[in-house]
Amino acid sequence: MSKDIWVYAETNNGRLCDIVPELLTKGRQLRAHMGGELVAVILGAADEDTLKELSEYGADKIIIGENAALSSYSARTFAQAMAALAKKYEPEILIIPATGAGREVAPLTMQALGTGLTADALDLIFDEDGDFIQVTAGFGGNILAHICIGEKRPQMVTVCAKVFDAEPVGDP
Repeated sequence: MSKDIWVYAETNNGRLCDIVPELLTKGRQLRAHMGGELVAVILGAADEDTLKELSEYGADKIIIGENAALSSYSARTFAQAMAALAKKYEPEILIIPATGAGREVAPLTMQALGTGLTADALDLIFDEDGDFIQVTAGFGGNILAHICIGEKRPQMVTVCAKVFDAEPVGDP
């Protein structure tokens, strides 16, 4: 098991979804706490601008799942590809954008990996014991739930847009 943090770098018409830089920025903060590498995972083709943007926001590595079956979106196909990559490289944490596609791919990937999934997280932190905690709203937003996926790996979470700032590497 690696200590790598993966961010699903979802694309739409060949361009990164707006939330991906936010997730990479948060991923850098998490990586500083636990070590490992920050890995951006693209399913389908990626152009040079996309790869450059992933690097600008701190991806240490980029995995591209490129296959004819990934040329157009299918939740099952994308989840199968993500699960296969996760089984091969064994990330510690897998962060997925809480977009329409992300909300389809995440539970199918979770099922294939036999792990847990926290949906629509508002924050990602480490507690005083060093456990990775996903903070999400509960009971209609009246309380914040702190969720920890104990034994299963990777720890999976979908994250809502606009909860983190996107800061390129080198920005204050």
